[in-house]
Amino acid sequence: MTDPPHPDWSARLATLRRRWQDQRCDACVINSLTNIFYLCGVRASAGLLVQSHDASDLLLDGRYTTAVLADRATGRAGPVTVQRVDGS
Repeated sequence: MTDPPHPDWSARLATLRRRWQDQRCDACVINSLTNIFYLCGVRASAGLLVQSHDASDLLLDGRYTTAVLADRATGRAGPVTVQRVDGS
C-alpha cells in the first residue's frame, strides 16, 4: 500500500505569507499547534512557527528535531528550517 499524497506545504506557507504581508508586518508567529500542523505537517506538544518574508522557522525542543528533519526529507513535513530551542 502506498502513502497518501501529502498536502502542498509550500503553497500553504506561501498563502500565509501573502496574507500577513498585506498587513505590512515583518513576520507572523504561529503558536497554535493545530495551525502549525496544518501549515507544515508537524505534530508536537510545544513549538512556534515564525514566518518571515523569506523564511519559515520552526522552533522546537530537542525531542522533535530529528523526527521533523526526517519527515521533511520525505515530504511528510513542510519546507521549514528547524531551530532547536533549549530551555523554556
